[in-house]
Amino acid sequence: MELKAVADMNVIALGTRQCVSVMLDITAPPAPAPQARPAQSVQIVLDRSGSMGGPRLAAAQQAVSALVTRLHPDDCFGMVVFDDHANVAVPNLPMREHDIVEILGAVRSVTPGGSTDISAGYTLGISESRRRLPDGGGTILLLSDGHANAGNRDAATFEALASECSSQRVTTSTLGIGQGYNEELLDALATGGRGNHVYAEQDDSAIALLQQQVDGLLGVCAMNAHVRLRSLTGEPAASFVRLLQRVPAWVEGDELVISLGDLYGEEQRRYLLDIDVSAQAQAGPLPVLAITIEYVLVATLEQHRVTSTVEVDVTDNVDEVIITNPQVRIERLLAVMQDTKREAFEAMSRGDDALAVTQLEDATVQIRSGLDAAKDSVDEVTHRRALEEIADLIEIRERLSRRERESSMKFARENWSQKSRGRQRRPMPMEDDDNSGS
Repeated sequence: MELKAVADMNVIALGTRQCVSVMLDITAPPAPAPQARPAQSVQIVLDRSGSMGGPRLAAAQQAVSALVTRLHPDDCFGMVVFDDHANVAVPNLPMREHDIVEILGAVRSVTPGGSTDISAGYTLGISESRRRLPDGGGTILLLSDGHANAGNRDAATFEALASECSSQRVTTSTLGIGQGYNEELLDALATGGRGNHVYAEQDDSAIALLQQQVDGLLGVCAMNAHVRLRSLTGEPAASFVRLLQRVPAWVEGDELVISLGDLYGEEQRRYLLDIDVSAQAQAGPLPVLAITIEYVLVATLEQHRVTSTVEVDVTDNVDEVIITNPQVRIERLLAVMQDTKREAFEAMSRGDDALAVTQLEDATVQIRSGLDAAKDSVDEVTHRRALEEIADLIEIRERLSRRERESSMKFARENWSQKSRGRQRRPMPMEDDDNSGS
């Protein structure tokens, strides 16, 4: 695991309280070879409500069937289907105990039913995923195209339930299909479950997107990763640092602990934080923040730690106090703009499209201005990320201008769900990719 911490300024004024922004770059180790990785569990929770009938259900069935053929004999697989009730279509067992022909037959035999009770499907999926949880942990993949109109519909309850599962080595990822699904509930499950929430705008795109999620699952290299932050200037753990992304965090003694969940091979995460440095009475080098990453390396199931320290210089010459790293400032701006994106899709949900357009335009202008001001002071990665963010903001606005509110809201929510948690885009898998572990 590689850890790099960069501050936006490395010189602060003597006798002055200062806010310093820090960019954490985390790069995961390579994924273990397919034959070397520990067994994992994949639990499908498939919506079979009435609206899933036709090409939509056929696409989901094709995606699940392709997934099954890629699992190792020791990997576990199961499938729950739900409408207004939930049923076990395939019990969660190691693949060596399954008959793959019977699994594929069970997948093909799923037919559309009644209303949508996501809570029934998800809770049964949890129960099934715990049957025989392998050393490599497990993932629940929930696919739905409808608004929950039966059972529990409280997003906070869903997030708490998924968070509890995550603490027991079961992550949750969700795939919303079409325009009618409940993005708030699916995002809450992915957030609490430390997984991904993705949006399949077209029915057939669900196949590639599910493959992408499985690629990440089967390529996990680090499990249960946490970042521990500790002030080196005596500041209280609960207040000295402000994380600018939407990542689960809590205080343990004098440390702030951030949960990263699982990381796939060579995945890159970028997090931004503001730290308060108390007024100093003496000039000279000053260590301000201790950083530790703890994780379990999947290849060996051993615990590992990586550490780093952020240091600044305290000076009595105010002319030396300047922002020395424009790249950190641009990345901080990109993180803050995710709040604007959230405010925009919330405005859309209230029917206030004019406010949403204004917010999206303002965010676009701010990022362009920041990028222009930085000029050649940012690296290629940050420059690309800024241009991608501008393009995404324009795409959301253009969909809204075409009166495609549902599409705009879902695209914005998926985009925000990933970026607000420090995750980077992954390229879509190619149709001829063969990453089979078989």
